[in-house]
Order: sequence, then C-alpha cells, then structure tokens
Amino acid sequence: MDDDDDGNAAAAADGDDGMIAAAAIACAQVLAKHSDVLRKVFLTYSAVDESDWAVGAVRPTSRGGASKQSASVGLVDHHALLMNLNELLTLLKEAGLLDEKCSARAVTTFFVKVNLDDELYMQSGVACDHTQLEYPEFTEVLVRVCEEKAKFDQVGAPLTETLDSWLGLYCIPAFRRLLEARSNGNGKVEK
Repeated sequence: MDDDDDGNAAAAADGDDGMIAAAAIACAQVLAKHSDVLRKVFLTYSAVDESDWAVGAVRPTSRGGASKQSASVGLVDHHALLMNLNELLTLLKEAGLLDEKCSARAVTTFFVKVNLDDELYMQSGVACDHTQLEYPEFTEVLVRVCEEKAKFDQVGAPLTETLDSWLGLYCIPAFRRLLEARSNGNGKVEK
C-alpha cells in the first residue's frame, strides 16, 4: 500500500466517524425530545431491585422522592442512580417491548456491549460499574432495541425517524402507563 492509499483510507475512516457522530447527535436530539418520560421511567425502574445498592446510597422511590438505604449519609449524583440488567428487563417486559423482534437475550447482549464500550473507552482512573447502566447508557440500549426491531421489520427509514416514531408510538405510551400504574401503588399494568 502506498502513501496515497493510506490517505484515502484515513479520509474514509474520518467520513465514517463524521457520519456516526452526526447520527449520534440526531439520535440525542430525538431522545431529548422524550427525556421527561425516559428519565422518570429510568429513575422508577432503577429502584426496583435493591440487591445491588451500596450502603448509604440514596434511591428514588416510586413516588418520585428519595429514600436512604441506611443511616449513612449518601451523596446524590449521577452515579447513585443506576439500572441493572434485571431492572432493565423488568421494564421492557412490563412495557411489552420484548418479543420475537427483540428478545431478552438480545437486550442482554446490548447491555453487555454498552458496558464493554465503557470499559474500552473509559478514561484511566475513572471508576465505572460494568454491571449497571447510567441514564445515557440506558438510552443507548433503547436505541439498540429500536434498531433491532427496525432490522427485523426491514424498515428503510433513517434511524432517527425510526427512533422518533418507535418512541412516540410504542415506548412513551407504554412507559406512561407503567409510571401511572406504579404511582397508583399497583405495580401491574393493564394492557
């Protein structure tokens, strides 16, 4: 390979990176449009499984407040609110989003990939929990679920359009029903 070929390969890679960055920005805008409900459902379902919380962690309650797990003082920051795989699968199952188009197995794979990306691209010295998702990672899993369902349905629209439609028509209404059911004190959702 000569120097000219190296330049073409680098330009192609830069072009791919630019397209990926543009798609990420467009998806972020779609997710921001729906962030109120997405954040509420993330906080609510992050509180479902208490087995993985550190002593003193401040957890959201299903009514939107916070509760301490022990008498220790815990700081509330973005690391205090994490969603594990069980909580994610519970949310997607109760929302009716797991099916033959996107199974629990596929979601588990997405969960692992998102956490693997964190480990690969993590800044040295920054603590990271590879068994749980922060809110941005949760939204990345939702984008991957949408992609999987679109691939199954052979949707040819751009990902951002597909994501916006999928969130607006399926996820957000289902998540609102779940939040309403949980706020009424009844964890079950009538479909």
